[in-house]
Amino acid sequence: MITVGAKIVLNFALRIPMGFLGLALATALSSWINCVLLLVCLRRKTNLQWSRSDLDAYARIALASILMGGVASLAFHITGVFLGDSGTLVQGLRLGLAIFAGMFSLVLLLRVFRVEEGKAISRMALNLVGRIL
Repeated sequence: MITVGAKIVLNFALRIPMGFLGLALATALSSWINCVLLLVCLRRKTNLQWSRSDLDAYARIALASILMGGVASLAFHITGVFLGDSGTLVQGLRLGLAIFAGMFSLVLLLRVFRVEEGKAISRMALNLVGRIL
């Protein structure tokens, strides 16, 4: 319930200044709140002590996620300069390009920040591209 409430509040707070991009940011932020709350509950129920390396990995993932959001937002705004802002098709194309830029940058950033799961994601992405091509 806490994360649902946080998402509703963040939706209202970010929708006006950022438009529909604020809704995406609200969803991402509430997901991180949910992650932290789940980790706290898991720790309480299992008495599991989080190591420094675990917390470091979560911090690197969070940083990669924040940078990915910036790349996706930048891609959306840059494509607006070149493609304009009119029409549903143009908006869809801009959004698709921003999502692609975000996905690509996240895979790259996870590798740069040496997140272990980044290797598996890179392999899956390369296999998918290989199948498409």
